[in-house]
Amino acid sequence: MCVNVILCSRNGEKYLRAQIESILKQTEQSVRLLISDDVSSDRTQEIEREYAEQYPERVKVRFRTVPSGGAARHFFLALQYFAEETGDGSLSPSGQSPSGQYYMFADQDDVWKPEKLSAASQKLAELPANNRGKLYYSNKSFVDQNLNLIREENIVFYDDFFEVLWKNLASGCTMVFDRALAGYALKHRPQTDCIHDNWIYRIAKAIGSTVIFDSDSYILYRQHGNNEVGIEGAKLYHSSVSYMLKRAVPLLFQKRDHKRILYLKEIYDLYRSDMVEENAKLIDTFLHYRFSPVNKWKLIHHPDMKKRDRKSRVVWWYSIVFNRL
Repeated sequence: MCVNVILCSRNGEKYLRAQIESILKQTEQSVRLLISDDVSSDRTQEIEREYAEQYPERVKVRFRTVPSGGAARHFFLALQYFAEETGDGSLSPSGQSPSGQYYMFADQDDVWKPEKLSAASQKLAELPANNRGKLYYSNKSFVDQNLNLIREENIVFYDDFFEVLWKNLASGCTMVFDRALAGYALKHRPQTDCIHDNWIYRIAKAIGSTVIFDSDSYILYRQHGNNEVGIEGAKLYHSSVSYMLKRAVPLLFQKRDHKRILYLKEIYDLYRSDMVEENAKLIDTFLHYRFSPVNKWKLIHHPDMKKRDRKSRVVWWYSIVFNRL
């Protein structure tokens, strides 16, 4: 098995070298680092050329000449490009690839623990074959700009489809997925404002991919004030019930863009024929909940929601009753 690490960079000279070194020092030896640079104007490209020349068999760099249009779009473009480069010349969701390719994303400012990829590789190898693909993700360690620990992430993994309606906690920088799932993910490109990890995770759950979670953390997720996505979103999710209730009344009067409905509708429309029937029905219920008391009732009293902790149930009830999703 070969793990293709796709690192997307843009003006990342400050932390880039530490991230590349941590990837190249992985105990999993069959690792290729595939870098896509988004028209950087600092020393980022110089650093990347240095590593490509020093490790020609392990590091490949692609320098974009036109800006990608944002981090999420850049990762999609890089995955498409490198999947075609490293595969058999085509990428279609037609089952498990005989080439045994696995893919994962890397940010330019984190640091990986040496056993990150070997841990993921071992767990994926133990899973039975699934022509709908396999996906692994894990917790993260939030650190400051000097790699001092802020806190450990503590995701509760319920292993049910109801998670696609909830806040996505599967971070792209912890995901490892196979070529079959990559094919499905790239079968259609999102037109809504959907982050790449949201898109891939929800497709995996919808079509019946095997999704596994590792409670251990193998990544130092650096927070330095310029992150595309960082600890603030996680703080909101892990806040106490009292904190959430203090925010409840002001949020009632804020206009909502209903992004989750928009990109779930897009996934539903594009992948309906690939979905597990039960999963498709639940998404359809969610898409029409705002104007249907029956659907609200179904979502509030869904058996999978009853498994969640009290805080999650309160937030979910509030969100559904007041159309906040």
